[in-house]
Amino acid sequence: HHHHHQHRRRALQPNPISLSMVALRTPYDFARGHPNPALLPVDQMREIMLSIADDVTALAPGADVDDEYDTSTLCLNYGHEAGSPEFLNELRSFLDRHTANDDTGDVVLDPSIRNGLFITHGVSHGIELICATQTEPGDVVWVERPTYFLVASIFRSHRLMVRGMPMIHPENNGGGGGIDVKRLVEMVESGKLSSPRMIYLVPTHQNPTGHTMPLQDRVLLSQFAQRHGVLLVADEVYHLLDWRNEERDGERPARMAEFNRMRSISAASDNQRLGGILGVSSFTKIFAPGVRCGWIEAPEAIVQSIARHGYIQSQGGLAPFVGDLIMCRALQSRIADSFLETLNAGYADRARKL
Repeated sequence: HHHHHQHRRRALQPNPISLSMVALRTPYDFARGHPNPALLPVDQMREIMLSIADDVTALAPGADVDDEYDTSTLCLNYGHEAGSPEFLNELRSFLDRHTANDDTGDVVLDPSIRNGLFITHGVSHGIELICATQTEPGDVVWVERPTYFLVASIFRSHRLMVRGMPMIHPENNGGGGGIDVKRLVEMVESGKLSSPRMIYLVPTHQNPTGHTMPLQDRVLLSQFAQRHGVLLVADEVYHLLDWRNEERDGERPARMAEFNRMRSISAASDNQRLGGILGVSSFTKIFAPGVRCGWIEAPEAIVQSIARHGYIQSQGGLAPFVGDLIMCRALQSRIADSFLETLNAGYADRARKL
């Protein structure tokens, strides 16, 4: 074994004859989920910034700027806590456009129940805000096994107890794997286990397994969370990165926060704390990580309690310049939409090659 190791080390030395051989021998780092620099929206960003520059030039010097949230001020003032109404509306219609075909099965969703949106600096920040405003030290959070490897440290920094959920072995359901939702519900409702404060999951294209949670499990878990006043935190950063063939793969199940609109649920009886489903997502994987702009989609009461958090009361909205101005424009102009199509096509091609 030792000899084999020596041999491999030697094989990795650069070969002066051919640079391409050296390139092929560079180890590929699967530990980092960073996009390839070639897939960053450089041209798209240039177009957005040029259009902003044109608008600024068009303003007469010393022109009267009335509206506090007018883009003529370049959103350089303090912003609305949750994000500007214009940006939130654009984000809502962007989500509607790209999830219109998502499958909700035969679940009755009440159109009069609307989730609130809250702009964040990305998924990690969304989780941080949820922990800071909705949990107390000693609360328990359940996670998938395995789960996103950097998330536990966010929970532990809020002194939450991280526990694994019962999982289905992939060999037992045709390679599906995933959370054993029926067993989990049964264990809590038979009194073997107390319900946690929070469940964290990556329901679509799970990191690291790639598993997508089936519709029926989403519904059962959502009902469970609502019955028990549990926060179901769905990290949906990959939800729109999807190149399925619907004939072959079926429709993508709806994003989790949609199930806040199920009518059958009465408010949590055994727990006075707010429960419900919080979708946490961002432009990180579908546009660019560097814009540090994401959102939480959750019941209005939870969004309002996040907006009351101390430092947000103090500083106002989190991303007036990058969100209310730049990303709002990326959505209005549909630049974000065409870039998402480009990304999905590019990733589909890479996935085929892999």
